[in-house]
Amino acid sequence: VGTEKCVCLNSQTACAEMALRVLGVGAGDEVITCAYTYTASASVIAHVGAKIVMCDLERDSFFMDYEKLNGLITEKTKAIIPVHMMGYPCDMDRIMAIAKKHNLFVLEDACQGNGGFFKGKRLGSIGDAGAFSFNYFKIASCGEGGGFITNSKDVFERALIYHDSSAVAFFGDQLDGFCAVALVAVLGFDDHADAVHIGFHIVIIAGFAHTSNVLSSHSIDMLHVATIQKIMCA
Repeated sequence: VGTEKCVCLNSQTACAEMALRVLGVGAGDEVITCAYTYTASASVIAHVGAKIVMCDLERDSFFMDYEKLNGLITEKTKAIIPVHMMGYPCDMDRIMAIAKKHNLFVLEDACQGNGGFFKGKRLGSIGDAGAFSFNYFKIASCGEGGGFITNSKDVFERALIYHDSSAVAFFGDQLDGFCAVALVAVLGFDDHADAVHIGFHIVIIAGFAHTSNVLSSHSIDMLHVATIQKIMCA
């Protein structure tokens, strides 16, 4: 679809909620979406504690009225969720211009736009993130499922950590810039990959700076063979 990063979840609803969370949308924020859509486009806004703001449609189209969209933006607005309904692309040039002017995130709801284009770009790949549905009556189906895409390395890393309850398996270099230190410190492995491949359960605590002193003697004492609590350093 023209993006570098993808995370798969159980549904588009889960993807859209995750997207809002990793983009920093939460309580006190407002998110604008189209009044003609499936309920999930709006419910995910409520899931993260933000206020749902519905934009009415243009008179002769399935899309939000872009002039009204401008009027709905306040100092609390954090993001816009355009919806590509029934395979018809929104005017992403206008939406991205409005978002850029007001410093807003754009999350494309491309559930009904799988495989579609806007001026040569795949739907879902134009905003800060895109969310797809793969349930049984969508254009591309796996029975049930969803896909989250982005070109942002930072957004992808946050999504990868979020989607698996922070239990990101380290096979190769799944997250550039993260390091595994606990098994190295406790069991004396010289190679991080060797430490990972022995198959212990992984728990990530993200946000530490690179340091060899992250593990206190107390935290090392708390580690046990059945479940190694591996601290990952960002």
